Amino acid sequence: MKGFASFSEDIKIVNDTDHAIERVKLAAKMCEKLGNTPILYRMFQGGDGRRNVYNMMIKVDNSGRKGVKGDHLPFQRKIFDALKVKNPTQALTATPSNVKGFHGTNYIMIPSGDMKAMWNPEIRDLGGFEGYNKKYVRKDTGGGGSRTIAHPKNYDWSKEVNKAVKGYKKGVPSQSIWQGEIIVDTPYYYMLNLQDFLQKYTGKKSKELVNVPFDNRARSKPGFGDIKKELLQAKFKTYRDIAWYLKNPALNYLKWFKEKEQLKLQKTEGREMKEETMTTADAGIPQDTKNMGPRKRLPTNVLRRKLGVPINVTDRRRKKDKTPRLLTMYRKHLENNG
Repeated sequence: MKGFASFSEDIKIVNDTDHAIERVKLAAKMCEKLGNTPILYRMFQGGDGRRNVYNMMIKVDNSGRKGVKGDHLPFQRKIFDALKVKNPTQALTATPSNVKGFHGTNYIMIPSGDMKAMWNPEIRDLGGFEGYNKKYVRKDTGGGGSRTIAHPKNYDWSKEVNKAVKGYKKGVPSQSIWQGEIIVDTPYYYMLNLQDFLQKYTGKKSKELVNVPFDNRARSKPGFGDIKKELLQAKFKTYRDIAWYLKNPALNYLKWFKEKEQLKLQKTEGREMKEETMTTADAGIPQDTKNMGPRKRLPTNVLRRKLGVPINVTDRRRKKDKTPRLLTMYRKHLENNG
């Protein structure tokens, strides 16, 4: 199965923590609606660039998808048309053994409630299906090479297409019955990052299910990214299991993360307010007059006086019947700065 995401799919990441909380609530409802349907997994290239709440879950709009990997081969598009599949995408029921693979990052696929699923026990990968006529099936020539005889232009495809269509069954089988490709017809779906889901949002015990230490140097070590497949398969079987973890540990983690963000914001705002306490605006001084007035300050003994204490600026030795005269230090201050 080619779990490759076509570039024609429209990916929408989470905008902020509030958006993540609402998206998780909606995805939990979708999982509850799917109920006992076996979990679908899908490899996906793109959408996992940031390792935080913004990366936990992405939404994929599949309604305007122009093409699917494998459409260039003769059978896939013909079988889609015969099955009346409008919004095709492919997934697997087999539990992944690693957080990443050749075709991208492993995600838990959460399709919309009105999705249609179908599978054919004879066709493990529709993108690589070459038909039933052995004459035109790719043959190994040895040494890693292969050879294919092209179908003639007037070839009648209908017989093989009809045979393939008749072999398709509806629904999602358990992986004990089928581990090949499942064709999912859905206008949109959510993709839950498997690594983030297990390491952050499902509790401490689930962290042991995946070997992804936070030490980046461990990436070069053998076994990095391995998933304990049997334990994961036993813990998460149906979408009902996913719904419980989304509504409880995952939602609680996001609410805690939001509170942490708010506290950080409050501390930042408090620091900024403290720094602005003694600005000219807080002192009630207009910005256009704050630099006006004497260039030199008044004498120190005047500035240090307490508020409300009278200051004598005249010479008290001068008789009262004569014009008062300023003391020398005040007179000079006025002459120099007045």
